[in-house]
This record gives sequence, structure tokens and C-alpha cells, in this order.
Amino acid sequence: ILAAGEGNESLLHTAGIQTPAMQRRPLHMVLVRHEYPHPVFAHCIGTGSKPLVTITTHQDSRGQPIWYLGGNLAETGVELDGANQIRSARTLLADLLPWIDLGRSEWKSFLINRAEPRQNQLTRPDAAFVHQSENLITAWPTKLALTPNLADEVCRRVETPDGRASDDQSRREALAFL
Repeated sequence: ILAAGEGNESLLHTAGIQTPAMQRRPLHMVLVRHEYPHPVFAHCIGTGSKPLVTITTHQDSRGQPIWYLGGNLAETGVELDGANQIRSARTLLADLLPWIDLGRSEWKSFLINRAEPRQNQLTRPDAAFVHQSENLITAWPTKLALTPNLADEVCRRVETPDGRASDDQSRREALAFL
């Protein structure tokens, strides 16, 4: 099972496999370390086809909450330097979540590529992607929110050596791997 994100491309090429082809879409993510005590997992939607911002809560090594900010903010922010991307994120969160005090927060940004199967005209895929060729499964969630769907699709394809569908233990092991 290849689930190495951007690394899938070199793994496939090293094995001499050309399909599926991969595309990259750059993102400029923002991280906010803060003191807000409640986890937030949200798509803040507007009138466009993409969420204005997607917020997922994680914890750093000290147990402090950190928000990862994605969505349209991350997609359009690739044209901005770090300071301006953070300024955009601060303004957007102040507009969308004015009741949350982020005054003593730490802000960072980073550039990363979203790896996904190649689409016509480099559009966004609509679903998680799983491709199986004999005993090789190549998988891209295409976005974090589709990771559970990706795991379900991979588990459906995992088989025992005699070709029977995997049992619950095999599915759990495959999920742990992802």
C-alpha cells in the first residue's frame, strides 16, 4: 500500500510504474498555537465552492492546542509571503470567530504540496483516490477530510493471501498502517 503522499510518485517511478500519475497543488497553511480550550473542526463556508477556511485542531508536544488553517485561505495564500498570509488568516478568523480571543497566540505558516491523482486541467479530485494494480494499492486522500473514506476504500481492497476478503483484524491492521 503506497500512502506516502507526494512520495508515491517516486516510489511508483522507482518500480517502473507510470500509472496512476500524480499532480501537486501548492498550499500555504497557517498554524495557530493558542489557549482556546475547546477543539475546533470546521469548514467555514461562504458563497464560493471552497470553504473560506478549514480549521482542524491538533496538539503540540506539550499538549498545547494548535489549529491548522486550510481551505481557500491556504489555496489562495500561495501567492503571499509568510507575514501577509498570517495577516490574512488573523483578519479572516477575527471576522468569522470574533468571540475567540487569539490575542496571545503564536502564528506560523508553511508551504506544502497537496499530492493527488492527476486530473484533466489540474482540477481538484472529488473523492479519495485508490488505485489497485495486482497486489499494489496506491492511495491519496486528496484532502484531510477524506482520509476516513480513503481508509474504507483501501480496507475493501485488502485481501488475504488466498484471495478472500480481509477479516476485521486485517482491516484494523490496514487502518493502523494508514
